[in-house]
Formats: sequence, C-alpha cells, structure tokens
Amino acid sequence: MTNALGLNRVSMVSAVVLCAAVCVLVATLSGCNIVAPAYYIIHGPEKVPAVHELDSKRPTVVFVDDRGNRLPRRAMRQTIGETAQQALLNEKAIVDMIDTRGAIAASSQDRAGQAMSIVDIGKAVGADVVIYATVDSFTLSTDGQSFSPAATLRVKVIDVTADKRTWPDEKEGYPLSMVLPPRTSEIPRTAAELRLAEEEVGRTIGLGLAQLFYKYERAQGASRR
Repeated sequence: MTNALGLNRVSMVSAVVLCAAVCVLVATLSGCNIVAPAYYIIHGPEKVPAVHELDSKRPTVVFVDDRGNRLPRRAMRQTIGETAQQALLNEKAIVDMIDTRGAIAASSQDRAGQAMSIVDIGKAVGADVVIYATVDSFTLSTDGQSFSPAATLRVKVIDVTADKRTWPDEKEGYPLSMVLPPRTSEIPRTAAELRLAEEEVGRTIGLGLAQLFYKYERAQGASRR
C-alpha cells in the first residue's frame, strides 16, 4: 500500500529509522536534547525483565498467607491473589491458573492446630506449582496523616510434585516492598472509604506480585521500593 507521496510501508519505516539516526547524530554534534525521543522511536518503551520465569504450562496457584494478621481484612488475601492470577493469565506467563480461592479454602482446613504445608495446599487444589506470598506488613499511611499505603511481602515458588522450593535460593523468600505514591487526601475514615481504599491497595499489591514473573513496561508497573 502506498500513501499520497508514493511511499510504501517499508520505505516509510526506513524513513523513520533514518530520521531517528539523523536525530541522534545531530544531537551528538549540537548537544540538543532530542536523543531520548530518537531512542524511544528505535527501541520502544523501557521494559522491566521478570525476576523469575515460570513454566507457563504447569498448573499454578497463587496463595497469599497472612497468619500474622497484617492485613485489615482477610478478604484482601483473595483480592491480591485474584489480581495476580488474572495478570499472569493476561500476560500468558501462566496458561493454566488454578483459582486462588481454592487455596485459601484448603488452607482453612488445618487440623489439630497444625497448619497445612504449602505442598499439601497445592496438592489439595491440583496445582503443580504454588506462588506463595507471606504478608509481613501493611499500612494505609506511612506517616499517620496522609494516605500513603505500603506493604511488604516475601515470595516463594514451590514445586508441589518435587516437594521443594524452586525460587529464590534464600530460605526466607524474595522480599517484595510495595508503595503507592502519597496523596493529598486524608486517610480514609468511614467503613466504606476504608473498604474501597483497601481493595485498591490489594489490587496494586496483586499486580506487583504478578509482575515478578513477566516482563512489563515500566510505566505500567506497580510501585516498588
């Protein structure tokens, strides 16, 4: 297909690349500030690599654990897990996701005061792999005045069939710290405001958890510390 000037698509692409190259050369010689736009044209948006890559075909479940009761509501575990699993599906990092609600339900079946192991939880829902996240801290305000939520988690990947941790090497897990930019608004006070705020933060945490396992554009990433 040609445009009004008679250029086909290949010629147009070549012209864009040539233009970008000229911009870089001119910037180098003149010191002007057009290098960044030229770089963007050639290379596209900045990508953040996955921290750990998963086997996309193995049945996988996200299980968020909060035995220390750091989260204000237990339902937030489901919000975090569902957001993470949907992001992993959307990005095709995993094609066979098992609903996080099944893992939460299985974990509640502790017997005689003994918590089920992560491997047993995985087996109970038919998962080969468990993305296991423990909540270490959570707050809606880091300064007690502004709405500036933050949370810290430790993340592990457990191979259920092999009964072992496959990532990370550290026994304690991979530390994930999430923070939302401070807002000028005050900390939510009413029950309805708190619920909405907690759901929003839960979704942000879930997205950040999922983004450990696939490449994404920095501008679309959840905030980390």
